[in-house]
Formats: sequence, C-alpha cells, structure tokens
Amino acid sequence: MPERLAWSDISLRRQLTKLEPQVVVAVTTRAFSAAVAAAAPRVVLDFVDTSSVPVRDRVRLEVRLRASALRRASGDDHVDLAAPPGGGAIVRTTAGWSDAEALSAEWVPNVTALTPGRVSAEPQHDVLFVGSLEYPPNVEAVERLAQAWPYVLQHRPGATAVVAGRRPAARVADLVAEHGWTLLPDFDDIATVASQARIAVAPLARTSGIQNKVLEAAALGLPQVVSPQALAGLRPGFPAEVASREDEIGPRIVELLSDDARQAELRAAGTEEIRQSYVAEAWTDWARRLL
Repeated sequence: MPERLAWSDISLRRQLTKLEPQVVVAVTTRAFSAAVAAAAPRVVLDFVDTSSVPVRDRVRLEVRLRASALRRASGDDHVDLAAPPGGGAIVRTTAGWSDAEALSAEWVPNVTALTPGRVSAEPQHDVLFVGSLEYPPNVEAVERLAQAWPYVLQHRPGATAVVAGRRPAARVADLVAEHGWTLLPDFDDIATVASQARIAVAPLARTSGIQNKVLEAAALGLPQVVSPQALAGLRPGFPAEVASREDEIGPRIVELLSDDARQAELRAAGTEEIRQSYVAEAWTDWARRLL
C-alpha cells in the first residue's frame, strides 16, 4: 500500500519510542502494522468504512502472531488477542453506524462545526443536491433526481432545483441543462448555498461510511428527503423523509415541499440531532476516556 512505502517498521518503531505517545491512531488498516500496535498504551485502528474489510483479515493475523510470540516468551497462554505487546489495547473505530456493526467496531462519526444559518424568507429554489459532482455515486444520485423530476413538476409546476458541488461531470451538466436546474460548480460557503433552497435531497443508491451532505444539511436547518443508503452511516432514527424505493423520491419531495409543518418539525429535530451526536463536544468524554 502507498502509505506503507513511506516507512519501515523498524524506523517507525524507533520514532514512536522517542515520542512516547499515549495513543496512536492508524487511519485505515493500510496504516496499521505491528510497529504501530506496539508503540503506545492504546492504539486506535480506524477502519473508516467497510472498504477496510478485505485487509482486516491481515490485521487479525498480525494480532494473533504477536499474541503467539508473547505467549511463547512469557509462558502465558491467556494473552488478550486485542492487546499488543506492552499491555496496551487496540480500539477499533469506524465512522458509519452500519459499518461499525459489520466490523465489530465502535461508532465514532464525522462531526460538523456548522451551526444553523438563517433560512431566507423566500429561498430561490425548492430543492438542493450538494456533493462532489465527479464522484460516480453522486452522479447516480443526480440521475435519480432527474428521473423523479417529471412527477415533481406534474404536482408542483414551476418547481426549481440547484445542484452544487465541485468538478461537475459532463453527465451532471447535461441533466442540469435538460431540466432547467441551476448549477453551482464552485461555492465558498455551504451555508449560503443551503439558504437558497427549501429542502435538501440525497437520493443515493451507493454509499460508504457517513454522508457529510446529510449532516451539513441538518446542521444548517434544511429538512431532507433521503434514501435509506444515505442514512446507513448515521444513528438510527435520524430525522428525514425516507424514499425507500426509487419511485418514492418524487412523491416524498412533493409531500415535503407541500407541508410547512413537517418542514419545521424536521428542521428542529435535525439541528437537535446534530447537537447531540455530531459535534465535537458530544465526543469529549469519549476522547477523555481514550487518553
């Protein structure tokens, strides 16, 4: 792996011995090695998401080999396989809720520093989709929105949408032009973009980890229509309207745009959910225990 080409275990162990860290964090299994595992009283192995699954078996093997060597040296046949030499422990974490279950890891989500912005009294657009517009799953999400758009226009003639994100693929630009949407390929402030729309959508079919677009929309006070996949990384019960099937995307958008009370309910519940679980302050005690 590229990360592993940047050091040798011997030199890494030497440097970490000098530093004497309380905790070493290995970001993905590609940055994990026996030297890392032995370098601190506690090691955080952050899987990030399930893309680490194929490499996880290698990690398990390394842990078992270290434990076996320690047992031979100490004559102890009851060494914890999760503990590296020196008596420390390996804490497994991942950002997505469903990934945590799949990887037997602790759920430690992405957090946001965004605070609810002032929502314009008359937003310029009805619907917002935001994300990296060259990323294939986001391109697919824009396609799904386009497929739902005839239903939206049938029930809300004149409805508008804004698609925002860096490096829009040609397919995205074509869909925006075809449906008369507004494209914002570059923007300085997500809060300003969010204030231009009544609701946000995240009709993603493929996801991994946690969806920052869903966190940011909730933090900025936008009610949302999302797919189940977009919520997979979040704690169950995250406040949003869920379109479980592709043919439900349009109806859910129309229903939410037509229901001011539901918008207000989701806006309040979303910002409260962010305050409880998705700001750094919510994880202070966890970090303190780690140290």
